[in-house]
Amino acid sequence: MSMVSQRPRNARGRVAALRVMTWALVLLTAIAPVSAADWPMSNYDPINSRNQPAETTLSPTTVSRLAPVYTVTTGGDNWATPVVVGEAVYMPDASGKLWKFDRHSGKVLWSHSVSEYNGVANSAVRTSVVVTEGLVIFGDRSGANMIAIDETTGERRWITRLDEHPAAQVTGSPIVVGNRLYVGVSSTEGSKFVKDRKATSNFRGSLVALDSQSGKIVWKTWTMPDNGGQLDSWSGGAIISVPGANVEKGIIYFGTDHHYSQPESVTACLMAAPDDWNPACYPAEARFNAITAVDMATGQPRWTFFGSGARVWEMACGELPRVTYPFPLHGIGHAADVRVCPPPNDFLNWAFAAGSPQLYSATIGGRKREVVGIAQKSGVYWAFDAETGEVLWHTLVGPWSEPGGLTWGAAYDGQRLYVALTNLEHVPHRLTSGQAVTGGSWAALDPATGKILWQTGDPQNAAAYAAPVVANGVVYVGSMASSGDQMYALAAATGKVLWRFAAGGSVATHPVVADGRVYWGSGFSLFGGTSHNKLYVFGLDGK
Repeated sequence: MSMVSQRPRNARGRVAALRVMTWALVLLTAIAPVSAADWPMSNYDPINSRNQPAETTLSPTTVSRLAPVYTVTTGGDNWATPVVVGEAVYMPDASGKLWKFDRHSGKVLWSHSVSEYNGVANSAVRTSVVVTEGLVIFGDRSGANMIAIDETTGERRWITRLDEHPAAQVTGSPIVVGNRLYVGVSSTEGSKFVKDRKATSNFRGSLVALDSQSGKIVWKTWTMPDNGGQLDSWSGGAIISVPGANVEKGIIYFGTDHHYSQPESVTACLMAAPDDWNPACYPAEARFNAITAVDMATGQPRWTFFGSGARVWEMACGELPRVTYPFPLHGIGHAADVRVCPPPNDFLNWAFAAGSPQLYSATIGGRKREVVGIAQKSGVYWAFDAETGEVLWHTLVGPWSEPGGLTWGAAYDGQRLYVALTNLEHVPHRLTSGQAVTGGSWAALDPATGKILWQTGDPQNAAAYAAPVVANGVVYVGSMASSGDQMYALAAATGKVLWRFAAGGSVATHPVVADGRVYWGSGFSLFGGTSHNKLYVFGLDGK
């Protein structure tokens, strides 16, 4: 049974596709090359590589000499990855302040509260900024606003509200391609369905494209069918993380979270189906627990892959014993230890919400394929044909646990994919080496087959919530440990620990590598983590 939905193209569709291709070629010429000294957006580039390809100073033979050059004290925990452009570092903190530092000395050049820009008291930013054409652009958690400020002065240039729903927010960093911004809209309501199975909502997730200079919305694509504003109809499908772009093909990709509710007619259709699953019960517009590809120019969906049998997220079952169950629930793969509830309320988490898609090329089955890969909360990493949505491979890296097995996506350096397995609930399992662990771990995957090449457990058996970053043969990973070491550098080829550092607080964000230095924030108090308010800048021998 295919889980990819597509619409046939008619003549008008082919004309539209030609226009998209032409527009994409224009974009290709509009994208300036990234300097070796820069890291202009959260994941370095629109393909979410999290790889600094121009790094030459830091390597497997030199990284053990990393030491702090300077530290900056921020106003709170550091959830977002810093961005480095030109002579400056830009970073928000959890207290609601946005900072600009001199990259060489750490001197504060300006700082502003987010509330100054949106007029909402106690506003905060979870996302990294993107710096483009003299603007610093970011999304807030108080009204789902995108805000652009002047790179030099910090003064507001424009503000655009993406969604009028009172629960809407922006939790995933934007990407920029040419003069277009792409960003997802998520919701504060997901957590209430954990506490109350009878909770109601009419929020719908969406992906939004904006003109980066004016803030004007170019298009908006919903992840759920129109609910007419009604409660207990369609709701959910939040986009929590960063979208990815294949500029050559003119396609944007994004992952979605669970849906919160659905019409009673859909529930009845599912209950009447064998094994409580019939894809015909769902319209094509229901794009939850899924990865979706849309046209960059228009937002028109190209294809959608659903990660499992559809399930309304209802946490009414409580804790049940972990049992061996077919993986995933309706199809492909391995056996896994999971937590299950009686249908239709199984407790499996097949959301793609926290996985930012990686775009790359690989030789698969004897021919070159354009691939989009994405991490799933189930603990599985998936690879698809970037144009058709065909499943190329999938690998179970480790057990699922709340808030997710694989979160925030991978890093890719042209040789391997690198992922972090969170394991916040400390589920006992074994790595490919046979080592028994109860904490998080990091792994390298073959990009053509998904084979696990190596795994390294967190040395303190703490959770591993931060995404990896790779540069010149070194993988940088963070730990949720409350004490001891929280920052590590691993050999990309083997996973061997080459360097470690006690950051003073839990680390839940990935660093930036630029021109021989590593910029890395510490402090994360959620999920049992430890607060801290330092941005560390490392160099060889502290220089």
